Amino acid sequence: MYQLIGVLVSLLAYNMTSAQIDYGTPQLINSLTDQAILNISDGTTYDLNVVGDSLNIIAVPPGGASVESVNFLTTIGENNLENAGPYAFKKDNSGDFNSWLTLPNHLDTPITFTIQYWSANGAGGTLLGDDVFTVTFTKPAPDTSPPTAPTSLSSKGTTTATVSLSWTAATDNVAVTGYRVFQDGGAVATLGNVTNHTVSGLSANTSYQFTLRALDAAGNESTNSNAINVTTASAADTQAPSPPTVSSPSKTTTSVNLSWSGATDNVGVTGYRVFRDGSLEVTLGNVTNHTVSGLTANTSYLFTVRALDAAANESADSNALAVTTAADSGGGGSVWSENGAVASYSGNVAVGTATVPSGYNMAIDGKLITEEVRVELSDAWPDYVFTAGYPLPSLEEVAKHIQEKGHLINIPAAAEVEAEGLHLGEMNTLLLRKIEELMLYILQQEQRIRTLEKTLN
Repeated sequence: MYQLIGVLVSLLAYNMTSAQIDYGTPQLINSLTDQAILNISDGTTYDLNVVGDSLNIIAVPPGGASVESVNFLTTIGENNLENAGPYAFKKDNSGDFNSWLTLPNHLDTPITFTIQYWSANGAGGTLLGDDVFTVTFTKPAPDTSPPTAPTSLSSKGTTTATVSLSWTAATDNVAVTGYRVFQDGGAVATLGNVTNHTVSGLSANTSYQFTLRALDAAGNESTNSNAINVTTASAADTQAPSPPTVSSPSKTTTSVNLSWSGATDNVGVTGYRVFRDGSLEVTLGNVTNHTVSGLTANTSYLFTVRALDAAANESADSNALAVTTAADSGGGGSVWSENGAVASYSGNVAVGTATVPSGYNMAIDGKLITEEVRVELSDAWPDYVFTAGYPLPSLEEVAKHIQEKGHLINIPAAAEVEAEGLHLGEMNTLLLRKIEELMLYILQQEQRIRTLEKTLN
């Protein structure tokens, strides 16, 4: 009789209670593993594809509470009174929980639970507290349709260690939730629903292939996007060549023939600078000999040579080579000698001035008019630019050199020209070399444009 009165009081309280979970802790239980899945929240819909089909609900009283019975009341007419813990909606056998077998009959229907905690068995004694909540269980048909493959995967930029990717979003029958990036066939990143990503940790001047797949919430994965091959940027060359070893195979009263060997570079030696008595004499291409002229007979000179590379790195000095020019044989009479219609003179000639600067055979203070000037070079003509393996500087290296030094690689600076003057033959050689390098850059750009046009078409 008293138990019946307690149940009637419970039903009355159930009909008058608003939603709250503020006393115990209702939990969703996997009845196969007898483990708690989650704490129940009011107003939540649970997908049986996610939480499973074999379920039970337990009520965990607060710690220290003197609960002797728990009454489960629902709006679907399935109720249960538990007089011993664990307090399970669909009962248990010493912690082995039963499954809620009638749950499939109530899918997609909101179910309101009222869980009452009593101080005595049979929902008797004092009502210590209650939890009221509404939940819905659903089991939609599983999504087995994969998203479409992403399209227009492309690279928007590279550094020595990264590649920036972008793509056109894929579509799905429900929704695309993310993307997986593949590098050379292996997955390197799983992303959210974005349309760009930067792959990092790469090696400089290395080719990589990238593809992409779209994902949905059901774990379906699309086929591969288009594949792209991307080469990372070349690392800046900061390593200087090794110094050459210089010697002099011959000399005259006014010239010294220099020869050198042994310079090496991690990319390639592209030129040399010859110094006389500590001052720059000439900047050369990739040659191994040079004749310094305009010297004075029976005079000692100190020569050094430095090696250059395409990134404008300069080696340390070579060995210092001291050479004394041959002594003048002397002789009386006129300084000029004649041979038919040709008059020759082995010394220096000054016109409009009394001196000839050191290192030169002739000085003219004024204007010179002539029909033609021919320069015969002892150094190599710069057609080697078009040979295989020529270390053409990257445009990034050229830009960096201009920014740091204010002039092109291997071209004398304005201050150097102002101080030392201009060697006509040498400058023509350097300018032609730059023209040929420019042609290589143009051909590279043409190839890139054609590759891009093929990609876009």
